[in-house]
Amino acid sequence: MSTPLIEADNVGVRFGGLVAVAGVSLSIARGEICCIVGPNGAGKSTLFNVLTGTVKPTTGRILIDGKNFSGRPVHAFARRGVARKFQAPSIFSSLNVGDNLRVAQRQGSDEIHLGEILGLLGFSGMADAPAGTLSHGQKQWLEIGMALVARPKVLLLDEPTAGMGPEETMHTVRLIQEIASRAAVAVIEHDMEFVRELGVRTLVLHQGRVIAEGGFQEVADDDHVRDVYLGRG
Repeated sequence: MSTPLIEADNVGVRFGGLVAVAGVSLSIARGEICCIVGPNGAGKSTLFNVLTGTVKPTTGRILIDGKNFSGRPVHAFARRGVARKFQAPSIFSSLNVGDNLRVAQRQGSDEIHLGEILGLLGFSGMADAPAGTLSHGQKQWLEIGMALVARPKVLLLDEPTAGMGPEETMHTVRLIQEIASRAAVAVIEHDMEFVRELGVRTLVLHQGRVIAEGGFQEVADDDHVRDVYLGRG
């Protein structure tokens, strides 16, 4: 078995007396997509913060390419190929689409690579379009592209379909499936139809713990998951 690109090994996080994450283990391999779901306050964003170096785990380890990165600064995680997109898009509205991608590149402008990213996003011919005029969904995709131009190994997406309609959501499903050929992807999401369409390994967090893990339908049919998150409807 190949070494996971990134791995949380029995990670726990405490903020004073509050337990935010309790003994979570997760590994993401090359070419893999996984989803992390659960109610508000379940520890999902805290787990992402640990995976990007923003928060140091109280217990356990974060491994990247098999090496312990726990306690290292955020830039060390980024240099090792871990990228994150937050829920709200934060693009440069005063710049055009192409310049947003150029700003995000770390090592000069690679126009061939930028062209590939534009095509991946569905933005072919839109490099000169003002970013501020894009739809909400297009802004989300542009920010995903801004994360991709640095050629990350692992891409963490925090609620990438928030505020999207059905068509934009399905475009995002296809986009993430395409991205998996370039980078492993972990997604936090509340839209269960989106998670169902992705149809990938899904972890359910509740009160900082993994209460279920498996294929979407497997976790959706779990009685505990229904009780604490999905409901019985």
